[in-house]
Amino acid sequence: MSSISQSSNHIKNTVVMKLESLPVELLLGFFDYFSTNDLFQKFLHLNAYFDSLVFDYVRLKGLNFRSISQIDFDTICLKYLPNMANQIASLALSNSQSTPTQITRFFKYGFNLSQFTCLTSLSLCAISSGPAVDQILSELSHLDHFTRLVFKQCSFPMRGAPGRINAIWSLPKLSHCCLEIYADLFRAPTVISSSIRSFSLYVSLADKEELARLFAHTPYLRYFSTNLLFGWYSFVTLPPNILIKTLSLSLFNVQATVLVSCLQQFVNLRRLKLGMIYCFIYGDQWEQMIKTHLPNLTVFQFRMKSAFDKENNCEERIDEIFQTFRSPFWLDERHWYVRCDWSPDYGKMSLYTVPYAFEDFTFEYSVISKSTYPCKSSQRLYDSVHQLTYKARLLPWSTRSRIQFFNIRTLIVEFPISDFFYSMVPNFEQLTALEVSSNDRSTHPTLQLQILLDRSPNLQSLHFRIWPSSNVMQNPPFDSRSTSIRQLDLRYMNRCYDNEQCIALAQSPLGRQCEILTLTVKNKSCIFDLVNNMHNLRTLAVTYDESNITHHVWSSTKDQLIEELGLGARFNESFQRGDE
Repeated sequence: MSSISQSSNHIKNTVVMKLESLPVELLLGFFDYFSTNDLFQKFLHLNAYFDSLVFDYVRLKGLNFRSISQIDFDTICLKYLPNMANQIASLALSNSQSTPTQITRFFKYGFNLSQFTCLTSLSLCAISSGPAVDQILSELSHLDHFTRLVFKQCSFPMRGAPGRINAIWSLPKLSHCCLEIYADLFRAPTVISSSIRSFSLYVSLADKEELARLFAHTPYLRYFSTNLLFGWYSFVTLPPNILIKTLSLSLFNVQATVLVSCLQQFVNLRRLKLGMIYCFIYGDQWEQMIKTHLPNLTVFQFRMKSAFDKENNCEERIDEIFQTFRSPFWLDERHWYVRCDWSPDYGKMSLYTVPYAFEDFTFEYSVISKSTYPCKSSQRLYDSVHQLTYKARLLPWSTRSRIQFFNIRTLIVEFPISDFFYSMVPNFEQLTALEVSSNDRSTHPTLQLQILLDRSPNLQSLHFRIWPSSNVMQNPPFDSRSTSIRQLDLRYMNRCYDNEQCIALAQSPLGRQCEILTLTVKNKSCIFDLVNNMHNLRTLAVTYDESNITHHVWSSTKDQLIEELGLGARFNESFQRGDE
C-alpha cells in the first residue's frame, strides 16, 4: 500500500473515531442534514457502530426517496429494505422528473405497504394512476399506526371517484392529510372521519357547497388550508360549532361580503392566514368582524392584491385605505402592522401584514411603499420568503426599498439586473433552483448569469425561459459554469436542438456534469448523441418530432429509453459501445 493511501486511511479512521466519541443524540441530529442517499453512501460500512446507528436513524425517521438515482434506489430496495420494512416509520416516494417510475418500481420489487407495520407517514409525489392509488389506499387500511398521508403534485382522477376520497376518510387513525392534485375537482367525502385533525387541500372545489359538506364529514378538524377558492358571489352556510382553530385560505375574485360572512362562522379560530386577489377588505371592516365574531383570534396574516383606477388621485386613495389600518385596535391592542406597495403607473396594489407571512414574493414594476411597522429597519421581515420573482421593470424605484431576503431557495429572474438586486438578496447560500430569462433591453445577459452562478454555491437546477438566439452556440448553457448544478431544463427556450448542438451541449461544462436534462431535439439520433456523450446523465425528458407527430420521452435508464423509442438491439449495442 502506498504512503498516500496509508495516510488517507489514517485520516479517515481518526475522523471516524472522533465522530464515535460524540453522544448518540448529537449524531442522530447530525444525520438530519443528509439525504437518505447520502446517509447510506457516506456512513454505512464505516464500521459496525455506524451501521447500527444508520439503521436506527432510518427506522426512526424513515426513508425519503424523492431525490435519488435509480441505481441507488434499486440498491436500497433490494439489499436493505426487505430486512427492515416492518420497522420503517415514514416513507416518501416520487415519480417526479428526477425520479420517474420510482413508485412503479417500488411495487414491482414485491413490496406491499401492509408489510410496513410500523408505518405512520406516507408521502407520494407525481403519481397519476388511479388504480395505483386505489391499491395504496387499500393496503394502508390494514396499518394500525398510520396517521399521515400526503399526495403532492399528483394528477390521478378525483371527479367521479368519491370512493377514493371515502377510502382516505375511512383510514381509522389518519390525523393529517394533504391533497395536491392537478386538473380535477374535489368532491367532499360521504363518510365521516373521526380522526382527521389537519387537512390541506390544493384541488379546485367542485362548488362552494363542497366546503360545507367537507366540514360536516370532518367534525374534529382543527387545521384547514386550501388555495383554490375563486368566484364566490353568494353566501355559504357552514355546519354549526366548527372546531377549526387554524385556517389558511388563498382566494381569487371572491366578494368581500361573502368572505366576511364565511369567516365569521369560524368562532373558535385562533390563527388566520389569507392570500387574496381581487378581494379587498378595509381595516375597519376587519376590526369590526374580528371583535364581533372572532374573539379568540391571536394571529392574523394576510396579503391583498388589487387594482385601482390610475387616472384618479391614486395616492390620496391609498392614504384613505391605509388610514383604516392605523386605529388603536391594529397598532396598540393587537400590534398588527401592514405595508402597502402600489404602482401609479400600472394601477396595482399589494397590502400585506408584516412580518411577511408568505413563501413567495414578486417584483414586477416600480412601486411606492408605506408601512405602519414602527421600526425603520425591515431586514428580517421577509425571512419566510423562499421564492423570489424579480422583473427588470422595477428598476426606476432603485434604492427606495429596505427589503432584504435571506432565505431564497428558488429565484425567478429576468435580466438585466442591477446592484439594487444584490442589495435585496445579500447572499445566495440557500439558493437551489434558478429560472432565468433575458429581455430585449438586456446587455451581456450571459455575463450577468455567470456572476449570479458564481454567487450561488449550492445551486442544483437551472431553468431557461426566454433567451436571445442570435448565436445559439454562444449562449447558455454552452458557456456557463457552475460546480454544483446537476439539472438543466431547456424546454421553454423555443429552441429545437440539432445533432451538432446536442454534442456541444454534452461536452460543455454544465453538460458534462448534468444528471437530469429536459429539452426539445430534432430527431431520435439527437437523443443517441446526448446519451452517449453525457456520462453522468441519469434522467432524460426529451421531446422530438417525427412524421409530423410530437413525441415525449421520459426515461431514467437506457433500457427504458430504448423501449420507449421503439429501438432494436442494434441501437442497444451502440449505447453499450458509448459506455465503453
